[in-house]
Parts: sequence; C-alpha cells; structure tokens
Amino acid sequence: MLAPLNRWSRATLLLAVAPLFVAAGCDTPANQADKRAKADVSKAQDALRTSGSLDEPIQLLTSAAGAVEATPATRLRASSLLGQLLSRQARDAVWQVDRLDRDAQRLAMEIGQLSGQVQLASQLATGYKLFDPTPVVNNLSKQADDARGGADRPVWFETGNVRFSTLSTIATEISQIEGKIAEKSQQIQSLQSQRDAAIVATEAAAKEAETSTDRASVEAFIRSSNARKQASDLGTQLEGAVAELDMLQRERAILDARKGYVTNAAGQMEAGGNALQSGWAAMQKAVASQGELARSIATGTGGSVAVQVPEGVTIAFESMPAGSIAEKAAKMLTVAQEADSQRADVLDKLNAASKHFGDAVTAAEAARSEIERSIQENLSASDAQKKAWDVAKNSLSAATYRVEQADALRLLAHVHASHAASLEVRLKLQALLTSAMQGSGIELPESLSDSQLQGSYEQALKEADDAYRSADEILENVMSAGQTTAAEKSAASTATISRIYGLYRWASVSMDMGASDQAKQHMDLARSIVTDMAVNGERIPTLPPELAAIAAEAKPPPEPAAPAESPEAPEGEPPAAPGAEAMPGETPEVEQPAADQPSTETPAETPSETPADQPPADPPPDQPPAEPGAGGEPG
Repeated sequence: MLAPLNRWSRATLLLAVAPLFVAAGCDTPANQADKRAKADVSKAQDALRTSGSLDEPIQLLTSAAGAVEATPATRLRASSLLGQLLSRQARDAVWQVDRLDRDAQRLAMEIGQLSGQVQLASQLATGYKLFDPTPVVNNLSKQADDARGGADRPVWFETGNVRFSTLSTIATEISQIEGKIAEKSQQIQSLQSQRDAAIVATEAAAKEAETSTDRASVEAFIRSSNARKQASDLGTQLEGAVAELDMLQRERAILDARKGYVTNAAGQMEAGGNALQSGWAAMQKAVASQGELARSIATGTGGSVAVQVPEGVTIAFESMPAGSIAEKAAKMLTVAQEADSQRADVLDKLNAASKHFGDAVTAAEAARSEIERSIQENLSASDAQKKAWDVAKNSLSAATYRVEQADALRLLAHVHASHAASLEVRLKLQALLTSAMQGSGIELPESLSDSQLQGSYEQALKEADDAYRSADEILENVMSAGQTTAAEKSAASTATISRIYGLYRWASVSMDMGASDQAKQHMDLARSIVTDMAVNGERIPTLPPELAAIAAEAKPPPEPAAPAESPEAPEGEPPAAPGAEAMPGETPEVEQPAADQPSTETPAETPSETPADQPPADPPPDQPPAEPGAGGEPG
C-alpha cells in the first residue's frame, strides 16, 4: 500500500465545505457533472490506496479536473492532486534520465581517453617521420660524388690556403708523376750506360798509353783523360737524375696517400647513407604500426588490437582493449537519444503539473469567492455555519498551490539545466576529438560530428533560464502578498526557502550562459534572503557552503534558555528541519497551526514517496548530494 501524500489534508479539508458550492435539492447538469468529477476523485483515491501504479489515478483525475461544470472545490481537489501525481511521476523519472546522462558522460570520458591515445600515436608517427634520412642521404651521396670529382671539378673543397683535390684530379696527377718517373728512370738507365762506357774507354786508353811510345802514347793518354772526364760528368748527371727520381717517387707516395684519404672518405659517406637507409626502413615500419594503432583505436570493431613492434623501436601502446571510439560514440548516441526521449516525457509531465497547479490556484480563488458570496448572502446563518465558512475561507490559500507550481517549474528548470550540462560534455568532447585527430588522416565519427549540438545546448540553457525566472516570479509574488491566514504564512515561509535554492541554481545557469552580471544578481538576492532569515532568527535548512557561511555570519548569538522537552530523533538520524522532504524538486512545507486545519474525514492515502524502481540509497560518486529541505533536487 502507498504512503500518504504530503499536503493531502488541504484537499480533504475541502470535503467539509463542498456542500456550500452545490445547489441543494437540484439535480442539474452541473450537479451531475460535479458528482461524476467527485466520483472520479474518489476512485482515484481508492486506486492510490490499493495500487502502486499512478496511471489509473492520473487518468481519473484528468477527467475530473477537466470537468468545467464541476464546482471549484471539486476542480481544486482534482487539479491539485493531479499536479502532485504528475510531479511525482516526473521526479521518479528524473532519476532515470540523470542516470542515462551519467552513462553518456562516462562514455564521453572513455572516448576522451581513447582520443588521447590516438593523438599520442599520431604524434609518435609524426615524430618518427622527422627522422627521415633522405635529405641527409642525398647530401652524403652528393659529398661522395663531389669527392670523386670530374673534369669540371678539380677541387673537392678548400680550407684556408689548403685545397683538397678531387679523386679524379689526384688520379690525373698520379698519372702525370708516373710518366715523369718512367722518363727519369729511362734517363738514369741511359746515363748509367754512357757512364759505364766512358769508364771502359778510360781504362782501355790508359792501358794503350802505357804500352805505346812517343806520340801514340800521348794520344792514348789524352783519350783516357777525356773519357775519365766524360765518365765523371755522366756520374754527376746520374746522381742528379737519381735525386730527381727520388723526389718524383715521394710525390707519388703523397698522391697515393691523398688518393686513399679521398677514396676512404667517399666510401664512408656512402656507407653512412646506406646505414641511414637501412635504419629508416625499420622506422617506417614503426610509423605504419602507429598509424594502424591509431586507426584501430578510432574505428575498430571490437577485439584487442595487437601491433607488431619493430626491433629497437618504441611505440605508444602494444595493445588496446576492445571498444573503439566509433563503437563507444555510437553507444553514447544511443544512450543520449534514450535520455532525450525520457526527458521529453518528464518535461511533458512537469509542464502539465505546472498547468494543473495553476488551475488549482484559479479554483482555490473561485472557491474562496464562492464562500465570501455565501457569507454575504446568508448573513442570518447560524454562528456554527459562519465559523465553518470562515475556517474554510482561511484554509483556501491559492499561495499554497502557487508554491507547488513554482516547485514544478524549478524541477523543470533542473531537467533543462541537466540536459545542457550533458550537451556541454559532448561539445567539449567534439572539440577534443577534432584536435586529437588533426593530422592523423582519421575522420571524426559521424555520431560525434553533430553540428546542431551548440544550438541545442544554448536552447536548453534558455529553457532552464525561463523556467527559473517563472518560478522565481511566482515565489516572489507569494512572499510579497498579504499574509493574513496561517496557510498564507506557511506558504510564504515555504516560498522563501524554495526561492533561495531556485536563485542559487539559477545563478549557475546564468553563468553558463555567459551572463555573469545576472548570476551575481541572483546570488546577491539569495544571500540577502538568507541574511534576513538569519537576522530574524528563523530556522534555516542546510544550504550550499557559500550561503551557509552567510547565514552563520548573520545569525545572532543564541540566548540562554531552559531546555525544552522534545521527542528525540531516531538514533543515527539528524533532527528534521521544518519543511524537510525527500522528494526531488519540491520545497518542504512548513507546518501549519492546527487551529486552522479542521477536517471531517480521514486523509486519503496517496502514492509512495519512493517509486517501485527506486535508485540505490547511495548516489553515484559523480552525483551531487540532494538539497536538504529543498526536496533533493538533483544536479
């Protein structure tokens, strides 16, 4: 069975005064319409007592609330309860929408992590490409070619006064020196032969001079002397030729050394180029591996991705878990679409609840007018009847339903604001992926390239801003209106607390919209209200830290007083603050004095505070705590 719904006593109170609005003894069409509407309300109450579903009561109450010929009291009962049930359904569904939004945000976070890995792999591939040795190899090849030279390039390079000839020039010089060496060798051989012949001639002439007499001896001696002189001259020429040959051979040795140096330098440059080309081949494999890894992370279709690591090369990741960016993006889009679908249903219910609370306001004002008219038309009524009319009139506070309407609008604003937060995450993810995949050659998944996200984000913020504004205007009117009855005072007190939370949330939305001045105005007004409550000694529910600090500063020091007896709170639970409720988006109600709340029947049972598919007691870590005293409005 379902627990009683808060504020039901206000509706049942009207049962005591309902006969005032029905023409006695007349079975008119209006009477019949009113009876049918009352019957639908009673059936709805019975269904709430026996069933966990709100669908049938809502259907019955919708019919009753739409009965234009029914009395204001009946329409009030139907509209107020219908608004509460629709708000209840919406609050129950908001948790599911928020859960889907959190799932989408979790997927967005995972996609963001994967995009970082794609970016790292792309950066490594780009870095490896910087090691491309082609320019260096080409330069080395040119240097080797320059070292070898040619007919038009006799000099390899110059440094200071030293010129380094090319290999072709050195070869020419070696060829020339070898020719000179051969020529000098032939000259030495010829001089040696001539010298040997002169020596032989000298010795022969000397012997002839010794054996001859007179003139023949003299002539032989002269020939011997001439031959000896010729041999001496030839010996001198031979020594010079040998010295010149030695110099030529030394020059040849120097040229050979120069040839070996240039040949070795050219060979080393060619070998270095070949080594760079070989290393670049391995580097190109690493580049390909990084590209393969990046594509697998971005567009894979499941399963682990194993990447062959080239020897001596480090890559970003050797393997990746299943689930690529494209897969997670598609799943995120599905979750977001489901959240949008459920969110649309929640928004419809909250808009309808706001309308029905507005209808309840109209009905309450009409019912009060009917009572005042009855009082004026029945001045001779009994004192008991007049007292009953006064009690009923004072109990019909339109402000109460205005506060409930504002609560529905605040929850409506929360739903839009949560939607905007979810869209903002997707917008940031879109920008992150665009940057991460730049230069990788990988296109952004279609499910993440929605060009309408920015417009949807701005529209969601605007809807939240409009709903907060409407709720604030209603609450401000309730607070500033004349408060003569206990019900009106209670509504004003509840409206004050509700407005604090509304302004606080509204400031956050304004800041997201870039309207920092408006955000400051909302926060300043919330601080002002909290300050006034603290100065006046009013009990203040738990507030956000920045508002709680204001209340602590403004609160006057407590006066010593004798301890009053009060029932103890259950062990482990804090004392309940006035008006605290557990329903999201609904401002708690301040207790009303019992004097103005007579009732002639037992309050009907209404839906449970907790839906059948209740969320876990401990909220997820990424979900902020509920607002104490403000109905735990999520987000």
